[in-house]
Amino acid sequence: MVEPASALESELLTVKERGWAAEVEELVMGESSLAAPIEDRRGVTVGAIGISRPVERMMENGSSRTDLVSYVRETARAVSRDLGAIPW
Repeated sequence: MVEPASALESELLTVKERGWAAEVEELVMGESSLAAPIEDRRGVTVGAIGISRPVERMMENGSSRTDLVSYVRETARAVSRDLGAIPW
């Protein structure tokens, strides 16, 4: 059995590596969300941007729809650039 702190740390590492987070029915049954971090010129996460939709419109073959992930990530990058973040 995985310790709760280890599971959280593992999930946070995964989110940091891929640059976005998702949840499926964790807060609201039938709803899923995606979010990506917004960074400032120091590389500090100062916020996030995300979307929520019904699970059947957010998921495809058991995973988050790649087009929606791209939209969220690109929007977060655009806001980050406006805040002076180093382009990636």
